Amino acid sequence: MWMSLARALALLMGLLAILGYAAVGSYYGGYRVPQGYGMNFLLPEELAHIALFWVLGLAAVLGLSIALLGSPLVASSVGAVRRASRHGKALSVAGAAVVFVATLGFSRYVLGHAAITDDEHVYRFVGQTLRTGSLTAPSPGTDLDFFREQFVVLTPRVRYGKYPVGHPLLLAAGQALGVERMVVPLATALLAAALLWVGRLVFDRVTATVAVLLLATSPQVLATGATLFSQPVAALCLLGAMGCLLSATTSGRHRQLWLAGAGAGLGYGVLVRPLPGALFVLTAFAWLLGPGAGGRGGRERLRAAAWMAGPVAAAVLVILLVNRAQTGGLLSSGYQAFHAPSDTGVGVGTGMGGDLALEVMSVVASLLRLTVWLTGWPGSLLLVLLARSGTDRGLVWGMVGSEWLYRLLSPKAGVGGAGPLYLFEALPLLCLLVAAGAVRLARSRRPMGARVAAPDAAAALLLAGVVVNLCMFLPVKAADLRRMAEAQLWPGVLIREKGLTQALIFHDGVAPPWTGLSWAYFPPCNSPSLDDDVLWVRRDGNDPGRNLAFWRERFPGRSAWYYGLEGGKPMLEELPSFLQRPSPAAAAPGTGPRR
Repeated sequence: MWMSLARALALLMGLLAILGYAAVGSYYGGYRVPQGYGMNFLLPEELAHIALFWVLGLAAVLGLSIALLGSPLVASSVGAVRRASRHGKALSVAGAAVVFVATLGFSRYVLGHAAITDDEHVYRFVGQTLRTGSLTAPSPGTDLDFFREQFVVLTPRVRYGKYPVGHPLLLAAGQALGVERMVVPLATALLAAALLWVGRLVFDRVTATVAVLLLATSPQVLATGATLFSQPVAALCLLGAMGCLLSATTSGRHRQLWLAGAGAGLGYGVLVRPLPGALFVLTAFAWLLGPGAGGRGGRERLRAAAWMAGPVAAAVLVILLVNRAQTGGLLSSGYQAFHAPSDTGVGVGTGMGGDLALEVMSVVASLLRLTVWLTGWPGSLLLVLLARSGTDRGLVWGMVGSEWLYRLLSPKAGVGGAGPLYLFEALPLLCLLVAAGAVRLARSRRPMGARVAAPDAAAALLLAGVVVNLCMFLPVKAADLRRMAEAQLWPGVLIREKGLTQALIFHDGVAPPWTGLSWAYFPPCNSPSLDDDVLWVRRDGNDPGRNLAFWRERFPGRSAWYYGLEGGKPMLEELPSFLQRPSPAAAAPGTGPRR
């Protein structure tokens, strides 16, 4: 009787926490977090949401966990995990399928396939450029200020995106097949299968199964996998390399092939994201040459490192050749050409380092976001403290540590619409460590007293977390992401309403930072050949007549329009009519939130 009463009270506490969270949201605009500014620090709105979610979300998790103890749902869940752990191949396919459908559905029905950062526009443009068989696109030659685009290097001779070619190569393949929007969801889905593989090698079947379940329900996996970001591909390269590396050290068969496979994964990861990819490479070599590789002699370890080094060296050579083709210098990257074009030296240090405040915020902001985005319920990251090291002898922890080192070498806190983006490569490994902590809790003797079975307690905790994620965290963040996407979708809606074809649209940005709408400030990049049905160009705000002259001289066969925000609402007006206005239609930067 007393136990039933305790469960009823706990259930009441959990439900009140969920309802209270929704009610309190009215004081905070539905927990809306402005986007587009605050690159170096967390905005007060986001801090307020994290704090309230920790208090009310934790109360909901604890209440629902106690209420679920002894229920048939918990018992059936424990049995289902044990049965699933015995069918590795089926679980790999099922987990990948669930993640693929969820991320693709989120991309379609929440984001509308819209970009939430300008980086996504550039990835697509680089992919389009690669499809032409070149690393650079032709420059328009003159009037370059009209053709300026975010993160695109533009000179009188060439035009190219600042990012490396690893991720855009996959997008180019998707474009050629007409399935570009499936590329990142597919890579994200494969993370489930790769994590199961690594989890079984490092820990055991049950731990790997729980890790896959955590990955499949992670809101950051869902949100990031629905974009065109490169992080899921980089994470897949890391997990694949770790699986090959662990297989090479635990099995004598095909050892050289496993090591070459590890090198290929690490090398392609560098092509996708040089940082933290280079740190993962260094960690892998340190582990292979150290005691982590087992009891092999020094000469054997050097031979193993040589097998892994070959593909990595090939990837580095590709990066150097791409640099040479784009910037003219082997060690000067597109990233440097865009962000520090006046520097004539080596560009590998561009964007690295910062003052103490930035370094601290880079780590703290990522950690705070991670505590809620990892699983969608507060407190799950604490289970990492219970995770004992598996059979990998520190490889997992080494890779996680490398990701945090990356936060110090290239510090920044912004772009948090889809979670702690710059920790995504380590996210599957953190799911594995959380699972290891949960399984250790489940295998303990008396976690909550003699009356509660340990597996039931762990299962109740995880089930309660899923409910909190679905009822509290995910709806709020999906609404934020939807608002970000709508800022990019507005121009397309107006273009279709007016039936525009062969149009030239001038703009000052579709969602400037002061609006707080999105990190995708600008419209999509124009195609490499500048022959799109709708071309976007920057407006000259100082000389209205120059805009008309540019249109009539360069694109006389197109109609000319201006897109901007008027009173916070999108507008699309014929350029001559807009230029005749006494004052600009776009709001001044001072009218919105401060950057």
